Amino acid sequence: MVVRHKKDMKYLNEIGVKHRFRDPLYGYIWLTDEELKIIDTPIFQRLRRVHQLALTKYVYPTAEHSRFVHSLGVVHCATAIFTGLFEHQLTKISTADATRMLKLLRYAALLHDIGHLPFSHATEKSLLDTVSHEDVSQFIIENYKPIVNILEEDAPIVASILSSKVKKKYKILHEIISGNLDADRADYLLRDSYYCGVKYGDYDFVRYAQSFGAREIDNYLRLIINERDIFVVESFLVARYHYTLQVPYHRTRTGYDLSLEVYLKEKKQKGELKNFINIDDFGTVTSLDFEFFEDFDDYFVFEMIKRDYRKNNLWAKILLRQDHLKCLFDELASKEEYIKNFKNNVNLLRQSELEENRDFFVATRKVILFKESSEKNAESGEKNKKSILVQKINGELINISDYSELIKTVNAEARLLRIYAAPDKKEIVKKIINEI
Repeated sequence: MVVRHKKDMKYLNEIGVKHRFRDPLYGYIWLTDEELKIIDTPIFQRLRRVHQLALTKYVYPTAEHSRFVHSLGVVHCATAIFTGLFEHQLTKISTADATRMLKLLRYAALLHDIGHLPFSHATEKSLLDTVSHEDVSQFIIENYKPIVNILEEDAPIVASILSSKVKKKYKILHEIISGNLDADRADYLLRDSYYCGVKYGDYDFVRYAQSFGAREIDNYLRLIINERDIFVVESFLVARYHYTLQVPYHRTRTGYDLSLEVYLKEKKQKGELKNFINIDDFGTVTSLDFEFFEDFDDYFVFEMIKRDYRKNNLWAKILLRQDHLKCLFDELASKEEYIKNFKNNVNLLRQSELEENRDFFVATRKVILFKESSEKNAESGEKNKKSILVQKINGELINISDYSELIKTVNAEARLLRIYAAPDKKEIVKKIINEI
């Protein structure tokens, strides 16, 4: 499953790559001296001990890969997208400017997940409250001395590329790292599918990386898709849709996420988990205990779980896969009648003597191909939908939802509706929801 991009080497040589890592997807991932120094910092090495897919390995046993290898993969994908873009579209940008932009892009790609907590997304809600791992990543890039000493004056710029508040000059780099068709998704779809042993997220990456163009809109460059390449983007989006339902949103995986969330909330409430981060009233990270964070990984949490298992802690028992939450209602619904049925079930449970988030759990998620957001046009002040833009042969730009019947149909919002029961409450919950 090796994919290579020979043209990339032209640009990689200009930024001074010297080191290469073996990778099952791409063959080699090339790195510069500075990138290797970042990788060798304790806080980056920590990502080797943070699983990419949390406890998905309890569903797909070979899903043991880490945020470390994913981060390297995003560097490769971001490079392939950018170099393909520059090769075909960005002729107005000088080679020197392109080289500088590529260096900044690769730093941002390498560090985009540096702020992830143990078990990745599964623990954010329990431990971060009003901020996200992206906020933590930006704080680390600007304040963790071993990384700041390597990036020097570029540290604030690299951090900003991960933010929606990035300067117009670097907005296209932000899109490549954190957009609807970004390098992050490009890697994790292939990598997660490969390690899970499934095909849900598979797509043609070589063709995909060469599908992008750029147009100046509202005085800054934005990614666009050429009309002739629409099929590969459709394939990518549908692959992500199926992957999302069958891997991160798998019903068994979701049950372990819920258990982990409750377990960590209890540890935090009891004061058994150190407060390692401070957040002000405006939702800004103001400090982070770097020494603690360097050690705060999946293994750290599993040590707590193992100790609590010996004390007959229910959640520890589940998290060591000695039991699991029982999924008693599972529906992917877009029709109001199914949503109404789900709400009635939830109301019955909430009116019973059962305790929510202990005896029963409610899990809902929106399932869409990609997000569309509204923002104001800088010149006219009118609102316009920021979507994936397709450039037709005549140069006209059109939203992909208006262009592609496939995308329009599949991207109709659906909700994943689930009800879980604790192992000892299965029959009681089942009886209540079966009354409808």
